[in-house]
Amino acid sequence: MNVVFSDELRMGTKTEHAQLEKKLVSNIKKISAVTGYTSLLKLFYGFYQPLEQQLEPFLNGVLPDFADRRKAEFILRDLATLGEDNAHYDLASDLPDIHSRATALGAAYVLEGSTLGGAIIAKMISGQLGVPVSGGFAFLQDMANVRCRCGSASAPA
Repeated sequence: MNVVFSDELRMGTKTEHAQLEKKLVSNIKKISAVTGYTSLLKLFYGFYQPLEQQLEPFLNGVLPDFADRRKAEFILRDLATLGEDNAHYDLASDLPDIHSRATALGAAYVLEGSTLGGAIIAKMISGQLGVPVSGGFAFLQDMANVRCRCGSASAPA
C-alpha cells in the first residue's frame, strides 16, 4: 500500500487537529460582540506575524506566491476596519522551530490546511455579530481564496 505523505501527516496529527478545532470552534461560538472577534484576530496576528517572518527566508523564492499567502496584513486590515488602532499587539514567542527549508515547508503546509474553513468561520461570526462579511473579514475570506490556489503548481500541498 502506497501512502501519500499528506495522508500520513494528516493521520499522524489527527488527535491534535481535533483538539485544536474543538477549542477554536468553541471559542468562536462564544463570540457575541465585535470586541470578542477583534480579540480573536489579535491572537491570530500574534501567531501569524512572527511565524511568517520566520518562514520568509526559507520560502521567499521557493514558493513564487509566498508573499500572496501571508495573512498578517489581512488581519491588520480587519482590525482597522473594526475600529482597532493598529497599536502594538502581543506576538507569540512559542512558535514552531523553523530552521530549514523542510521545516518551513512543513509549517507552510499546516498553515495552508488551517485556512480551509475560513469562509465558514467568517459566515458564522458574521451571523453572530450581525456584521456583513465585507466588514472586517478579509483574513477569513482570504483563507477561503487560498484554498482555490492550492491546486497550483506552486502550492506546498
